[in-house]
Amino acid sequence: MRVLVVGAGGTGSAIAMGLPYLDQAMKVWGRSSGLEVVMMDADQVSETNCVRQPFSTSDIGQNKATVLINRINLFWGTRWRAEPENFNEVSFRQGCVACLCRREPAARIS
Repeated sequence: MRVLVVGAGGTGSAIAMGLPYLDQAMKVWGRSSGLEVVMMDADQVSETNCVRQPFSTSDIGQNKATVLINRINLFWGTRWRAEPENFNEVSFRQGCVACLCRREPAARIS
């Protein structure tokens, strides 16, 4: 199953951090491929993100999606992808379940 997580802030990071458990469960239940996850976000980690999101001061200036996906891949042994760009219509056409985790109207499908 393909999953596109749009936004790596508070909501998106919480969803992404929970997906490895679903991935593991799917594999145990016989779905050998598990999940194929892509996280999209063009934002960089700022100092204020370190207070309420799973980032540290060493992450400041780096892309949010890249930091989170690298962290998940290292811990869980997954091969998920980060796309450090904003969501667009082409992204949605990849035939996947989309989790839109952005507050800005620009992230909505038009």
